[in-house]
Amino acid sequence: MLRQRPYYEVQGQTCEQHSVCDLVGHYRELKDVLLRVRNQTRIPLVRYGVAPLPPLALEVLKAASTPNEMLVRTLELRDQYTRLRDSLRQLREDLADPQTPPADKLKAISSWERSWATLNERRHAGMIEIANATVDTLDLRKSLSTIGVDSFKLEKIIQHAIEHSARLFYRWRIRLLHRSAKNYLMTSDHSLNTEVRRLIGREFTREDYQLLQQLGVVD
Repeated sequence: MLRQRPYYEVQGQTCEQHSVCDLVGHYRELKDVLLRVRNQTRIPLVRYGVAPLPPLALEVLKAASTPNEMLVRTLELRDQYTRLRDSLRQLREDLADPQTPPADKLKAISSWERSWATLNERRHAGMIEIANATVDTLDLRKSLSTIGVDSFKLEKIIQHAIEHSARLFYRWRIRLLHRSAKNYLMTSDHSLNTEVRRLIGREFTREDYQLLQQLGVVD
């Protein structure tokens, strides 16, 4: 009821109930999908252990020269995500603000859901295509080919360009996650193990992987 609305928005933990604000949760889902892609692209008959590094952890390991540098590199990577974290913090504040109309809250939630959706736009046969948020530009020739000669109107060209620009906006909003995902998929299994060996001076073995499975760290 309307008279209960002020109490709900203050006491109802609004920001915790909206998963759209959860950067950690969305990153965890992206990490799980990328790990499944890595496992599904490996020939089952070839048995070898792979260090189950998440995308951001891989960036930290690549940037660190020694184990002691990992904390510093982690903080540097965290700083790179400052704008994204600030945007999500503002979203949480807007959702928890009793002065913000519900229509505006729904609009904000829908906008961010569209951004998160660009992380895994198309799935087929257990695979995922990561949207490229850094080099994706409007291909006018491709756009015109989808319009058709019979309906070749300037209004439709403009409309198509606007829709494409909107998709780019949602991708660019979380472009750091797109970049991390792309870098992860471009890194071979051998390179993952090499980074671990370089920092800790020890080869990642099948026994290590089985131990991580027993601890519930990996599936």
